[in-house]
Amino acid sequence: MQSSSARPDAVTLINLLKLCSDLAILDLGRWVHFYMDRNKISDLYLNTALIHMYCKCGNVADAIDVFNKMPTMNVMSWTEIIPGLGLNGCNQQAPNFFAAMQRESMVRPDEIMFITVLSACSYAGLIEEGCYYFHMMTETYGIEPTVEHYGSMIDLPGRAGL
Repeated sequence: MQSSSARPDAVTLINLLKLCSDLAILDLGRWVHFYMDRNKISDLYLNTALIHMYCKCGNVADAIDVFNKMPTMNVMSWTEIIPGLGLNGCNQQAPNFFAAMQRESMVRPDEIMFITVLSACSYAGLIEEGCYYFHMMTETYGIEPTVEHYGSMIDLPGRAGL
């Protein structure tokens, strides 16, 4: 494609980043990121795909860098970075990002976001924080807990060694 005059559009780049994520091909993903920067190709969905790719490939630092440089975020952006942190063993940071989401954005957390933050609290042994977020989910946001939410709450003391 590059040898011809055809230029990849956002959909092509998102699919290429998804392929890099699925196959954990970090070098190709970095090349796509470089290509995007060099050609000034950027939007919310491409940046979210970059975050997903970097997290799936184990490169949390670059995922956070992309996230921090985004001019706007939506629920998908936050839902990529928070579980991406947990996926890579950065469970202590996930609740911090969740708190930042509440402070700095108009994004309303959904059921999946709470599963993510509760799971991160569980893996990090953050019992009090997990209970706080569970209470917030039900009382502040009126979200009915699912089996996954309850499962994370059951895991909290077990993973903390209690």
